[in-house]
Amino acid sequence: MSLVEFDHCVSLAQARKIIRPAFEGNLREKKAALALVGGPASGSDLVAEATLADLARQQWAVMGMRQGFFDLMYRDPLRENAHYVSLDKPGSLADGLLTTSRENPLMKRNGSIDSAFIANNVLDPENHVMIITVINKLLALGASVLILQGGDGTLSLTYCLNRLGFLVVHVIKSVDDDYILFPDDPQAGHTYGFESAVKAIQPHIISAKEDAQSENTIIFLQCLGRGSGAIAYQAAVDGEVHGVWAAEDVAAGETLHQFCVRIADFIVDRRKRGIAHAVVVLSENLAIRFEGELGKLKRDRLLNPRPSTVNIGAIIAKRVEKIYRKKWAKISSLRDRVYRMRNEGCMFTCRVVPRKSMSIGDRTYCRGLGSAIAKLVLTGQFGTSARWDPVRGTSASVPIRMLVNPQDGTSIKRMVAPGSSLYHAVQQLREAEKNSKPLYPFSD
Repeated sequence: MSLVEFDHCVSLAQARKIIRPAFEGNLREKKAALALVGGPASGSDLVAEATLADLARQQWAVMGMRQGFFDLMYRDPLRENAHYVSLDKPGSLADGLLTTSRENPLMKRNGSIDSAFIANNVLDPENHVMIITVINKLLALGASVLILQGGDGTLSLTYCLNRLGFLVVHVIKSVDDDYILFPDDPQAGHTYGFESAVKAIQPHIISAKEDAQSENTIIFLQCLGRGSGAIAYQAAVDGEVHGVWAAEDVAAGETLHQFCVRIADFIVDRRKRGIAHAVVVLSENLAIRFEGELGKLKRDRLLNPRPSTVNIGAIIAKRVEKIYRKKWAKISSLRDRVYRMRNEGCMFTCRVVPRKSMSIGDRTYCRGLGSAIAKLVLTGQFGTSARWDPVRGTSASVPIRMLVNPQDGTSIKRMVAPGSSLYHAVQQLREAEKNSKPLYPFSD
């Protein structure tokens, strides 16, 4: 065991010359450390188990961090049994032995994230004490390879750790399907957990349809998806919901009020065709899209300081109802048959589902990804992110540097592109709605 020390600032290239040989010296131990970082996702335990099984066949030991980087940053490595778990057999993760953590060693002493780490190209022992702590704890545990499952911040962190000399392998963990998996084809593939999240939403859609029809109600159903509207779109397509909106539908310069007018027009059009009920699926990323406007509405008690946690469905439902009532009053003097509008959420009931409730495709995908990770470790392809092609049944890898912005290390995200097959399917739903026959002719 050879620990590293830095008593002054050094460039990342200089630090790499010290850190890389220290980890390579541990390779003979055949021990990898595995951490789940960031938010939870269905299938992360399946990915880890498949990795464990393939590495075990080659006499590699895998050590699981009970609480992600939290243990590496704040726990005593000598108390291994208390905070680090030896994953010695497949199936050992089924009972939630490992949990995810949002802790990030790219922090300064004051607790803020050091966003200038990449820009400055310098390792500062004063401000980057946690990174040095993680290095030495991994070395003390005899680990040579670090396997990370995570999303946005984890991808950036992996890029930084790779530049520092860590032998690191990464796999994207996000149910939102908002990451580019293959740089040559940005819309190709899905992140694991996506299919299962869409599947878990379907009972909500079925119930909402029946509920809405039974009392002439407009139900707004808010779905996960901070960076992409993929979950909302796919759930709407699978559930045959004609009213679906995400940030991808917002025109440049369009305000929240103008956007709500469009949704109100959709409801008015249905009402003219004798339909006084509807289910409207909304994506979480609308809160991000209208972040600037939402921040100004301090009087609205529905708001939360963080746009990603704003109940955007409730805000839109309230505004759309007000706009719709005024529009309908100008069209008809009769009492409106639309009873009310309300918001329902399925944000956190579909983020993590039991493995037995996951889609078959997702479970197969997770096992393939786990094997792809093991292959990268065994062949020494470090500084890469694992990929699995479920159609061909083959593994691949993408260099981390191709998945982040080199200027600041932030991850490159994707939204549903207008030319994609999913977007086309949504447009077909909308066209079918416009061309559908009325239940009965409209009359005042």
